[in-house]
Amino acid sequence: PQENAATVGEYQLNITEHPIPSNDVCESAIELKKFPSSIMSGSLVGATPDFDGADAQTCVSNIDTRGVWYKVEGRGAVIKLEYQLKTVGLGNSKVAIFKGSCDNLVCWNSIEGEDHYYNENDVVSYEFLAGNGEIFWILLSGEHWYTVGQYDLKMREHAVPENDSCDEAISFQAASNQQYSDKSTTVGATPDFDESSSVVLSSSCIANWYSRGVWYRFEGNGAIVRIEYQLNSVAGGDSDLSVFTGDCTNPTCIANVKGADGYYGVNEVAVHDMVAERGESYYILLAGELFTAAGEYSFSVTEYEIPQNDDCKNASVIESFPFSQRGTTIGATPDFDLFDDRCGGGLDSRGIWYMFTGNDKVTTVSFSMPNLAYGTSSQLSLFSGSCNKLKCEADFGGLDKVSFHAANGVNYWLLLSGTEFWAYGDFDLHVSQFEPPSNDSCESSIPMTAPFAGNNDLTGATPDFGGDDTTCGNGWSGAWYSFTGDGKAYMLSLNTVVTDYYFQCEINIFRGSCDELTCVSTFLGSGSNAAVSSDPLLTTSGVKYWVHIAANVVSYDSLPFQISLVQVE
Repeated sequence: PQENAATVGEYQLNITEHPIPSNDVCESAIELKKFPSSIMSGSLVGATPDFDGADAQTCVSNIDTRGVWYKVEGRGAVIKLEYQLKTVGLGNSKVAIFKGSCDNLVCWNSIEGEDHYYNENDVVSYEFLAGNGEIFWILLSGEHWYTVGQYDLKMREHAVPENDSCDEAISFQAASNQQYSDKSTTVGATPDFDESSSVVLSSSCIANWYSRGVWYRFEGNGAIVRIEYQLNSVAGGDSDLSVFTGDCTNPTCIANVKGADGYYGVNEVAVHDMVAERGESYYILLAGELFTAAGEYSFSVTEYEIPQNDDCKNASVIESFPFSQRGTTIGATPDFDLFDDRCGGGLDSRGIWYMFTGNDKVTTVSFSMPNLAYGTSSQLSLFSGSCNKLKCEADFGGLDKVSFHAANGVNYWLLLSGTEFWAYGDFDLHVSQFEPPSNDSCESSIPMTAPFAGNNDLTGATPDFGGDDTTCGNGWSGAWYSFTGDGKAYMLSLNTVVTDYYFQCEINIFRGSCDELTCVSTFLGSGSNAAVSSDPLLTTSGVKYWVHIAANVVSYDSLPFQISLVQVE
């Protein structure tokens, strides 16, 4: 009818009945027993709605959407589905996957391809594991009733890798200073554990029980190994490197390392260093964080050569000074267990050993590891005694340079390591000794007569006091001077020549004899050019005074000073 009598004229009416696709309903789904290599094409134009309003498991956006059906029976492999609805501006394309039967469908998953107003819809790409004998019903449709048109469908079944399960792990043998490497793909790999697996429930090795990977196996030789794994999966999720011991029936997780997802490139390399205990079997799972994190990968295991001086019993002997050596701790193994007396460092820190015999001289050790991992530090430990009964003499931590008095005839052991297992790398070691000053002891003191001015050096000065007989000053190592009183007053002055280090120096004045000294007074100075002067000292005629010059700097190659003695009114 027209709105009014004037609105009349000729008209044309076309009514088209679209043919209903042969696979319009679940019961007539096209069963794909083999996946053709070419693209399958079809049309949704004549498809009818697949569900009514009472259906609670539609797995679709709207109950009036309409599509076509395919059926797949799984063979225990991963299937990749790609679907593109060639409509423009009519709504998203939609893939719905069901399990069960046509009269009792259960929604398993649904995926959409985004609508583009000026181009065809995005391709829906989805991978899933089709378990052996499992039936899947696939509905290809659109977001709305009118979202229909031509479509392309491609499905393929990925080949399952030969090392898809722990029992089928590729075995290789690690060898000293050699690398095993392999390149392949995890695309066809299937999930390794089920949701209720004890490994999944109790392990930090599994990011997602539905993730999938491939397996390798090797036997340890008691050396350090480095495992590296890089997954070429762009925006699919982190790569996941897991290491297990035990056996395939009851694996025990010992390590899990991730390689961060590269949204615009390949994932970062997952790296793990560990001690591969001799005779222990290790199982390596190369996977992804999610089911979608699959692709080509590169994998390598390197066994580092154990240094000859890896343990105390095989320590390198330093026979002469100065001694210098460059080396690495990369293959060193941990040095202590839970019950050992460590001397700094961690329980799993690892290093190499040097040994020398003390000769009553000040010994300076310079030790640096310039390329340590961020957040780690070097560790220098000094022991005495024997390898089966080590005594910690000093924990120098991460100090680059230290000095200590090496007592005559005592065996000393230097352990060069890091503060933890991950603190390893190249190092520089320098060990030197210094001759003590000629006036290193009270008995060899240099006599002074006012006015007196002299130059000397504290480098190499040895300890002068035991722990209980330091009655004057701080007990630092120093040099000795002496003078005899005449009833007049005198002042002592000390000036040092160090300019880049804040330290303290002192003048200690004694009377009596070298084997029975009595403290008269002590004077302390500090600074980067530390200096100190005594108060005027009124002397007793005929009494001998002993002057001890000392400083708390023990790590300098030279510590020159000037001393003066003047009479005061």
